[in-house]
Amino acid sequence: MPLVIPRGTGDGVGFIRFKPTENAWFMSGPDGIEEFEWTNDVLIDIENVELGWLLLGPGMRDWLPWEDRNKQEEKPDGDYKMGISVKFFSKKIFGEDDPIRELCTNTNGVVQFIEKLFSDAETSFSKGIPVIEFDGSTAMKIGKGATRVPNFTIKKFVKRPKELMNGLNTEAPKKQETAESVDDDDEF
Repeated sequence: MPLVIPRGTGDGVGFIRFKPTENAWFMSGPDGIEEFEWTNDVLIDIENVELGWLLLGPGMRDWLPWEDRNKQEEKPDGDYKMGISVKFFSKKIFGEDDPIRELCTNTNGVVQFIEKLFSDAETSFSKGIPVIEFDGSTAMKIGKGATRVPNFTIKKFVKRPKELMNGLNTEAPKKQETAESVDDDDEF
């Protein structure tokens, strides 16, 4: 039996990334990093997005989340940049045994996508977690450079899966709307 070394984020969670230069999504898996297509919708835990300082380099990543995402902390020494970290969930895309992937990045296009998703979903957090459909990306110029911003549609909101409850305060949950307004299909 071969040795399988997890290629995640240090907390046991695999990762995904978007490479604007290739207009492609990649994810970690048991055989390494592989490109993938959004063939199904995905849940994005945008309500619990983290902001922090991110240092990326060949074969390394150092993520320093801010204690409060609304209060920027002092930038550490080195080439750290402001970044985001958010969890994606899909049993159909990522697999039954490992349905969570973390997106942790500081690329302008993806940060703009996360800002827009948060803005669009914020007033509906009480309904649950958003179901996202991706539809390509849009090329943009930012300063002297170029990037791509992923296009998305919020299809609906569903009850938060138990796999995304880790670390959340479940003793005093936020009031969620009635079952009629929250779809809890087990389609993810």
